[in-house]
Amino acid sequence: MLRSIAFAVFLGAVGCGQSEAGQCNRFALAVATDPVPYQYPEGLERATTLLQRPPAQADVVLIGDSLAANWPADMARRQFGTDRIWNFAVGGSVTQNTLWQIGKLKDDQTKPSTLVVVIGTNNLTREDMPACAIAAGIKAVVAAAHMRWSSAAVNVMGIPPRGIDFRFRNDARLAVNAEMRDWAKALPYLRYFEADASEITCGLYDAPLRATAAKGHQEPACANYADDFGHFRRPGYDVIYSVLKRASR
Repeated sequence: MLRSIAFAVFLGAVGCGQSEAGQCNRFALAVATDPVPYQYPEGLERATTLLQRPPAQADVVLIGDSLAANWPADMARRQFGTDRIWNFAVGGSVTQNTLWQIGKLKDDQTKPSTLVVVIGTNNLTREDMPACAIAAGIKAVVAAAHMRWSSAAVNVMGIPPRGIDFRFRNDARLAVNAEMRDWAKALPYLRYFEADASEITCGLYDAPLRATAAKGHQEPACANYADDFGHFRRPGYDVIYSVLKRASR
């Protein structure tokens, strides 16, 4: 039942029928858009805690995976100009987890004016997940969030570069972002924002891979990224917020 509701929401939000959606692998679509609980204890515990303790009020709600969950609280308060920020994100989340989480949220009184959706990078790590299915999952999350908080402006972030050379599944990542960018143009409540690949990677996106003789992998030379080449350090969140702010003007 949850699956059919989520997929119906997705189809309605993108304004396409079954035939158009059917151009993408239907099993991949089902994986990305079928709400499922977190399949690891820490994630399920975190999501359960969030669902049980919604704040009385929130001006901003952060939704998605660890890229949102790890947003430093002090930076978020300064950047968004409010103390009323609810970080509803869970590390390790994929689109289907976030859909489940939003669907489980009871009626709340938060009434945010701004939603920030950061999701999709963990779906990208599945080599068998095509770009069309990842984009469908992100669209479903955006649609579910908009239905939950219909008066809020929704900001959805493009998947940033990741990997030792910042080009992990780059063709798929770029295809997802291109589809999301085009989709957002038709929705007045939705703003798409995407960090410039060169800026967020400190210019390393187009640079040749540098390997250290001792460790055999690229040196972590970008202050915006953590050593895993997937998560952000504090300077990275300043870059991300600056892009979001420009997009919302």
